[in-house]
Amino acid sequence: LGYYKDEVNAKYGDATRDAVFKFQKAYGILDNEEELGAGHFGPTTRFKLEAILEKRGKEKLPSKKLKKGTSGEDVEKLQMALQRLGYKVELTGEFDQATYEAVFRFQLDNDLLESEDDDAAGYLGSSTLASLTYAVINQTIVKEEVKKDAIPNSVVLVTSDLKAGD
Repeated sequence: LGYYKDEVNAKYGDATRDAVFKFQKAYGILDNEEELGAGHFGPTTRFKLEAILEKRGKEKLPSKKLKKGTSGEDVEKLQMALQRLGYKVELTGEFDQATYEAVFRFQLDNDLLESEDDDAAGYLGSSTLASLTYAVINQTIVKEEVKKDAIPNSVVLVTSDLKAGD
């Protein structure tokens, strides 16, 4: 989100603490560095960060159900999401055969159906969209917003409090 400028090194040092405090101040979690929890990545800070990341992830996802033959911005968002997850599909904005196959492969990979004979095969319905949303949000924040190789391709949101020295 632009608060941390140093090298990613898996250590919660001064630069991380300062970045966390800047985030806390920017989002009204704390007002000054003297407050209890300043620079500490506790539940309030974690929930706020997760909400921001989730919102950013959802902005990059389709907002409605899609099927073969449809076209438009939501199809392009679907194609971008599939690409981010490693599926081979071009950004055409057309729900073509390649997009159908990528959605079907995603469904199989995520145990959403068993075969191509399933009625939902290749269709972006509620269950597939929910799984796609979860998968994308657990990927890197937004590929173009971070340096390539700055963090691993797949990131699970932080699940515990962190403090200087961790």
